[in-house]
Amino acid sequence: MDREQYNMNSNEETSLYRPFLAHFNTERQTSALYFNEGSPIPEGHYYMRGGICFPVPVDGSISGYAVMCGRNLVSNVIYVFEEREFFTIDHVIDGEKGGIKLKGLSTWFNDCWTRYYADTFYFHQDHETCQKYRLQVVRSPMIANKPHFVEIKWSDDNQAMHTVFEKDILQQLKYSKDGKVYQQLQEYNADQDGVYPALHSLKCALSGYDRYPARIMN
Repeated sequence: MDREQYNMNSNEETSLYRPFLAHFNTERQTSALYFNEGSPIPEGHYYMRGGICFPVPVDGSISGYAVMCGRNLVSNVIYVFEEREFFTIDHVIDGEKGGIKLKGLSTWFNDCWTRYYADTFYFHQDHETCQKYRLQVVRSPMIANKPHFVEIKWSDDNQAMHTVFEKDILQQLKYSKDGKVYQQLQEYNADQDGVYPALHSLKCALSGYDRYPARIMN
């Protein structure tokens, strides 16, 4: 596939609100997040988990998506703190100019760790695709703290979507209106047969939260 077919603006990073400070509790395996005054997101302990959709064919190109979420342990509201579209794991370098031709996901994994102490991602895809990209993650020299991938199995895509809509309706899910999670939720309502990588990554994250709830130690 010609790289020029890629939408070069589509791998921009989207964030809800970032904390100015994070502290990792090794015993509880949670992250204490602190936000600037006036932030709509409350300070407190969060159980951080992500979801990932490895690149799939979309409209003659390919697209992957990753989200990093945090569940507030007091309110149980899940916040989508970070979103990122990607085509590759490592950056693609321009051989002539020496600059970055295409930004990969590798440094985003590092940012999730330094900003939130978060390194676990849920996924649900075919074995061959997952194996291909997980090997690239393992072999990447750019990723300082290797992420952990946990497979989430489901047999009914509609049930996985029900989880998203349920949390959204009950106001247990918060996300940026500037991100593709919001955009693809609107697109899904108009066409349920489309391919939505951002929505798939969110389904993985929320299904993972339901399947593996935090075991908090007092």
